[in-house]
Amino acid sequence: MPGAIVLAFFVPWPATAVTAAVGLLAFFLGGALIDGAPPVRRTVLLTADHLHCRFQDRRWSLPWPDVTHITVGPAKAGGRGGRHWELSATVRPRAGLTVPVGFAGKDGRNGAMRLAFDASEDPRPALRRLDGGLRRYAGVRYSPDPALTAYLDGS
Repeated sequence: MPGAIVLAFFVPWPATAVTAAVGLLAFFLGGALIDGAPPVRRTVLLTADHLHCRFQDRRWSLPWPDVTHITVGPAKAGGRGGRHWELSATVRPRAGLTVPVGFAGKDGRNGAMRLAFDASEDPRPALRRLDGGLRRYAGVRYSPDPALTAYLDGS
């Protein structure tokens, strides 16, 4: 088999069990050490054609014509100190178009993505970029939340 290398080796059962146990311990300790925050950050990408959201392994991409309304405002729970915000979008009703699990609201037409910032970072630069991008790409679909506007003007 040219161009391929196959390595096979025997790992005794106790070594496999120890490796699995250490892996599980690291996984749970890692979750505890980061205070329950996900290790993968949430990302929002705005293009001329689409809104793209990513949270862990979940992805949501939506063309702008399918968005009827979008805003960014303080998250309802845990919004202390301007660290927790929420991007909310309403999807145009049409057959087969639903918001994926992890982003969907109760009726399947409203989607949301929570944006959380560490205590060590200032959220204003990222929120300004998001606000500017939404103004540019979403156009009249974007309705700036008064709390976001006040927060950005307060710096």
